[in-house]
Amino acid sequence: MDWKDYEKITKDIYETLGKESGVKIECYGNSCKVIGNSGVEHQIDVLASHSDGIHTYKTAIECKYWKNTISKDTVMKIHSIINETNIDKGIVISKKGFTPDAIAYAKSKNIGLALLREVEKEDYGRDLPIFEIISSKVRSPKIIQFQMISKEGANRGDENVEISKIELIDSKGRRSPLKEWIDHFYAQLHKENAIEPLTIEYKFEDISLNNIETSESTPIQSIVITGVIEEKDLRWTQTDKTWLIMKSVFEDKIITVSEKGVIKESKFRFLN
Repeated sequence: MDWKDYEKITKDIYETLGKESGVKIECYGNSCKVIGNSGVEHQIDVLASHSDGIHTYKTAIECKYWKNTISKDTVMKIHSIINETNIDKGIVISKKGFTPDAIAYAKSKNIGLALLREVEKEDYGRDLPIFEIISSKVRSPKIIQFQMISKEGANRGDENVEISKIELIDSKGRRSPLKEWIDHFYAQLHKENAIEPLTIEYKFEDISLNNIETSESTPIQSIVITGVIEEKDLRWTQTDKTWLIMKSVFEDKIITVSEKGVIKESKFRFLN
């Protein structure tokens, strides 16, 4: 890892953990610059923003992939930048920690400090949360062909069907989303371990396929779906691993991944 990787990982983690709160990354890296009240241009490692629906707040994050602890001078620098640019919050990220003066100064100026580092030799043997990947591969269902057979027996072929907008309506006006039938088909693919193409025909009586948006309705007698189970390598980027580890640490969770690619969480436990 170098300082550029460190900036990107910081950006990705902040973006991912803040997604549910509406955090957005405005920019990061060498091209991320802000003009201050003096007209002077300032480079920001990561600039993020979030809104409460009325106001938008900006956060400047300084990433220090240094061998030494961070002194108060670095904290003072980001404090001066946020004042000069009217940014609302400043955070300093370090891989080696901070001096007592830096911690005291940051606390007095409401500057956030965070430690983000790689695992080191002395960490082994300590009581650390478990992070485990159960499977290195995922098995996912894939639809190869989707056909709708009309009352006249005509095959409407592979149509660009947007599943969320299609429903089935019977003669009594009862409705069921097309997604329910797709989910059932996916479950059958897994049940049959369909590494070779599997075709299932769902036959109906007095059923119409209805487009929720356009209200266009088409009487059908069956839906024919062909699909297969695909096995793919589970690829983890450094950011994925870091995010999952941080999630396991801060939320006291064990993160596992099933062979279907489902991320599961269970309660934290310690190594013996």
